[in-house]
Amino acid sequence: MKMKAFRLDERTVAEMEEIRDHKRFPTQSDFVRSAIRRLIREERHRRIRAQIQREMRAEPSAEGQEVADPLIEDWFKRLERADRGEL
Repeated sequence: MKMKAFRLDERTVAEMEEIRDHKRFPTQSDFVRSAIRRLIREERHRRIRAQIQREMRAEPSAEGQEVADPLIEDWFKRLERADRGEL
């Protein structure tokens, strides 16, 4: 594991400590790592969703939208499973 140093203002640290579950996140580092992983996953999903929406707008059709929506949701479920290491 590579060590990185980050600066956080005191208010952020206090808020983190206020909500951190010490059993789930024994250290502040555990909490921060989890938060960063979550943000990366959410950003990845946001970008994929935006790309899919751009592609769909390139050839708009009501029929295509009806077919695509369930497929998009299926892909996002698969991404979530992959993020949990299930695939």
